[in-house]
Amino acid sequence: MTNQGMGWERVECAIYKHFSKEPWYYDITSYLFQRYSSIEMRLMETFRYVACHPRNKNTFSYEYASILRDAGSVFSSVLDRLVRSYT
Repeated sequence: MTNQGMGWERVECAIYKHFSKEPWYYDITSYLFQRYSSIEMRLMETFRYVACHPRNKNTFSYEYASILRDAGSVFSSVLDRLVRSYT
């Protein structure tokens, strides 16, 4: 559980607690961290052109759309691997 306003860092990581001793878990997290890092770098690069500020909340670019699509794809792949490994 988390305290209101304390941030997500206080939330207990149930997936880690349940699966971290499984041999396949580190393959999945390794894949996630590789992809996450790439997506994070792409997003940070966009801030050179568009400031991360509330007034830019309606900004659209194909790069932002691509980043969102790729993040969703990575999330889907991680969950697919998790489900296949667990069953």
